[in-house]
Amino acid sequence: MSMLVHHVVGLVIFGLGVTFDFGVYVGVTLLISEASSINLTVMWYLTYSGRKNTKLFLANGVVFLLVFFLCRVAFIPYMFYQLATLDFCNSGASLGEMSMRAQGPHMTLAALVFVFCLNLWWFRKLVAGAAKKLRGVQGDGLNVLEAPPRPAGGRDLQQKLLAAEALLQLVLFVVAAKNS
Repeated sequence: MSMLVHHVVGLVIFGLGVTFDFGVYVGVTLLISEASSINLTVMWYLTYSGRKNTKLFLANGVVFLLVFFLCRVAFIPYMFYQLATLDFCNSGASLGEMSMRAQGPHMTLAALVFVFCLNLWWFRKLVAGAAKKLRGVQGDGLNVLEAPPRPAGGRDLQQKLLAAEALLQLVLFVVAAKNS
């Protein structure tokens, strides 16, 4: 369910960005990060088809780590630099102005920083899992392939982060839309 909410909110926000002409560059260029999803899908397939201890799984994992780093960790600072050279696509409005057009660049930057922090968190987990796998430690350590056991009555951290991201983005856009 959290993945559905995550993607629906993403589509709504992208639609608002197109409608009010802000953040489209960031949204479209962030699609490059989906390149790592191909290897993640292969990893899931290999895990659930009983091929987790094969050379193909290991090779795919190394490629996944590399693509994840290039497309999700290294690319966002480069995109941030490009946005900075364009004055963050700011329309010249001040922070005090509360229209959607004026607040769009600020909300886009906030979302970009949040996504970058999530990617750093996931990359740390991927590196730890890869190190365990390469050392021959049993268990994957990646926590992206299998859901960790949930504490009684609570949701896991990933679901909380996705829900927080969706809620934050939705609140920012509703407030800005109301004031535009």
